[in-house]
Amino acid sequence: MLSTSGVPALIACNAGIEHTGLAREVSAEDWARVEAMNVKGAFHTMRAFTAAMLEGGQAGHIHPVHFLVGGITIGLSQAAYTVSKHAVRVLAQLQADLESVSSILPVSILLPGPVRTRIFHDALSADNAGSEDLRQSLVKLLDDDGLTPTEVAEITFHGIHRGRRWIYPHLEQARCYLAEHTAELPASAHE
Repeated sequence: MLSTSGVPALIACNAGIEHTGLAREVSAEDWARVEAMNVKGAFHTMRAFTAAMLEGGQAGHIHPVHFLVGGITIGLSQAAYTVSKHAVRVLAQLQADLESVSSILPVSILLPGPVRTRIFHDALSADNAGSEDLRQSLVKLLDDDGLTPTEVAEITFHGIHRGRRWIYPHLEQARCYLAEHTAELPASAHE
């Protein structure tokens, strides 16, 4: 989205590809491909457009997008994707340091659950039946239970307008995953 001066007003880092398979099953080439798209793509997009937005001096917004499982939890047999999305979530949190130099460029982070996209239709899979079966089950999950991209966009813009840093279109699912993700850390510290 461009402002009237041609400076970007909203940057959405939404590129992502999926790969199903255990870490030991992912080829080095497939791992690099997922990292190049998901991590480096987000980094280069943020880096390139942030400079233009700061130089333009007009209010804008940076909006990285993560899949809830990929950005918060550890998805079974989705090693390359999960590692990449954890990296992008941390990158987005680091982008928030922009607020230390500019109040006109906030960052919000979208963590949706299932969304009806083609990400699993087009996903790579490790060379085994289990990885392909998982990919097919994830296709079905999105087709049957996913929000539409339009529904997610409406929730996203509502969250941006309300100034939210974290936007969860699937709030109850997010609460469960966040609790699961954080429960192990303090429990282990007391042993």
